[in-house]
Amino acid sequence: LLGWPYMRIKKKGQETTHITCVRMERDLAEKVAYLKEDVRIHHSDYNILADTASYTDAKELIEIPDNPRILGKGEYLTGNRILYYTGEEKAILEGKTLYATYEPEKIATQDLETYARLHGPLREKAMEEARKEAERRGQPLPDQPQKEKKPSGPVLQILSADRIENLFADKKNPVTRITGNVIFTDPTRELRSPALVGTGPSMAVLSTDQGVEFIDKEENIRVKAREMEYKRQEQFLTLTGDPLVEFLDEKTGEVTGTLTGAFIERDFQSEVTLARGNVELNRGEDKA
Repeated sequence: LLGWPYMRIKKKGQETTHITCVRMERDLAEKVAYLKEDVRIHHSDYNILADTASYTDAKELIEIPDNPRILGKGEYLTGNRILYYTGEEKAILEGKTLYATYEPEKIATQDLETYARLHGPLREKAMEEARKEAERRGQPLPDQPQKEKKPSGPVLQILSADRIENLFADKKNPVTRITGNVIFTDPTRELRSPALVGTGPSMAVLSTDQGVEFIDKEENIRVKAREMEYKRQEQFLTLTGDPLVEFLDEKTGEVTGTLTGAFIERDFQSEVTLARGNVELNRGEDKA
């Protein structure tokens, strides 16, 4: 078939997959369609662009070799090839996969510093009383320096791995399994892990139980743990499984101190780290 032939794949209860290309060949015996030149596949919120592809009826499988591209709302994915199972609503990217997106719009949440002041030993009332007492003695406490506001705007985040598998039958809570040399970066942070699981639209929550290393380049902090949950929209990191925070020298990158605890949480919006349970802080001569 020539002249922009058109194919639709429709299954009960699913959205229709639309396919166009310049040339289409059909093996009637094997029930395989070969799609050639400027292949375009549209399903739900995603478009796939490729030079060639094939569709096997029996497997309900679209196979796309040679660096296909997937475009979504604020998302871009590519890999050496894609296996798209239309019946299962599952897509697998293999070989040098790349996922690029923008940081989700932040959700305003009570930051850890406020939580610690309201629920921990340091309470605002007690601090105010201490300030008044210091002023009475002629030794006023210095005001806390105001933090510079970071420039606003979308932040590009990039994830690379050996394999990305996306199950999107549940549109409200899709699951993405990412394996093999996983690296997730943005301009100030870098995350490395053998494997991650992303849940929710645009992988709203990233988690792992296979070990993780997270570096905040702006704050010169490196955190390590066996288990992690990172809420991208809230920019909130929770670590368990022997979590460790290492404070790094700004110039040399050498470890200048450590923080351990049963749970360690990092609020990237307020730039506050909170440790709970068997907490031990070691910063040179200062230990707690």
